[in-house]
Amino acid sequence: MIAIVICMTLMNFFPVWTENGSDTSRLVMTTFGATRGGEAIAGWYFIPGILAVLSALVALWEVFSYKNRLTQVKLGALNALLMTGAVVSCIYFIYQLEEMDPEAMGSYGIGLGFPMIALVCNLLANRFIRRDERLVRSVDRIR
Repeated sequence: MIAIVICMTLMNFFPVWTENGSDTSRLVMTTFGATRGGEAIAGWYFIPGILAVLSALVALWEVFSYKNRLTQVKLGALNALLMTGAVVSCIYFIYQLEEMDPEAMGSYGIGLGFPMIALVCNLLANRFIRRDERLVRSVDRIR
């Protein structure tokens, strides 16, 4: 779960999409905004950043609620929704930016890969938490 916190935090520091063009009019989208040639573009481009920060906070809360495994599973499901929302909103805003300049060719940045890694880590964490819960219940039945 710490890997989820790290990945979702790193997502905020790397570009999600960059336009392949000249440096003076280059379009760059991060999780907190989009810029063209150093000037900010107005829009709701901060939504993926907010979802990424919320996801990191929920994962951190999930780490410290280790005494209640069922709460951890519920927080893991909420975190999966937040991470999926961050990825979907990033892709939506990327396509919205591409419509502004359809001739501009761009490429996805490393910032879009971090939530994918975090989703896999979240899936594995939930799987192992459920396995631990089944083990504890089976031991309680033996008593």
